[in-house]
Amino acid sequence: MKNSISINYLTLHRWTIALLMALLCFYLFIPEFSYAGNGSGSGGSGGLLPTGSALDVPGTSESDSWVKKFGFIIRLVIFIICIAALGLGIGDSIFSLFRTINDARQSGEWGPAMKNIGIVMAGIVFAIVLFGILNEFVFAAIEKFFT
Repeated sequence: MKNSISINYLTLHRWTIALLMALLCFYLFIPEFSYAGNGSGSGGSGGLLPTGSALDVPGTSESDSWVKKFGFIIRLVIFIICIAALGLGIGDSIFSLFRTINDARQSGEWGPAMKNIGIVMAGIVFAIVLFGILNEFVFAAIEKFFT
């Protein structure tokens, strides 16, 4: 009789990676938690925020407040997410163009392929314009909010 329990290898692999990542985060953050509570180390200096050259945020000066540095980090994270989404979207659309052109070459029907090429080019232009608007208005508003 066959064993009725089957283990999906990919699911087991994902759970193993997730467990290892959780253990790594736990291992890396435990010293920070212990320093924050006992009054010594980087986080427990009498309730004041730590200062020094080791905590500089790129793009800010040492005299800037923590709020301005936090705002810069938020802007940087939003910028990186937008660039990643724009890159993935443009990459996926370019690869879909290659598939469309290959299908049109095999079937001989170029009308739908040209329509798809036009839609993808318009989508790329729209995404770049949308990123420019985001860069102009959202990042400027975040910068004003945190200064």
